[in-house]
Amino acid sequence: EEFSRKLSGVRFLSAAFQRHLEKVMELEEYDGYMSAVNESHPHLRREINALRAEHDRLRKALERFMGRLERVSPVDHTSFEEVCNELRVLMQRLDTHSERETALLQSAYAQEEGDGD
Repeated sequence: EEFSRKLSGVRFLSAAFQRHLEKVMELEEYDGYMSAVNESHPHLRREINALRAEHDRLRKALERFMGRLERVSPVDHTSFEEVCNELRVLMQRLDTHSERETALLQSAYAQEEGDGD
């Protein structure tokens, strides 16, 4: 049984997600928290660099995923399931990454609050 509409929808949403994520990571790296925290909290530079490196790994993983998704045939349910599982894992990695970013920002903010006392 062919499921080309479902596959097409996943491809469309994945491409939109990839573009959005790239813009977010670019903003974080160049105009956002990474630059600000690097300047105001140089002791957190190692953590910032680790998060930036993780951005690169996430970009590469998403590119590999997109390539695999494009190669899935609309009649190959097994490959489609595998690629969807890969996307779930990638989303979990992204959630974990976001949690680390939030923790870093909270740490930097807490230190700023403590400096004001």
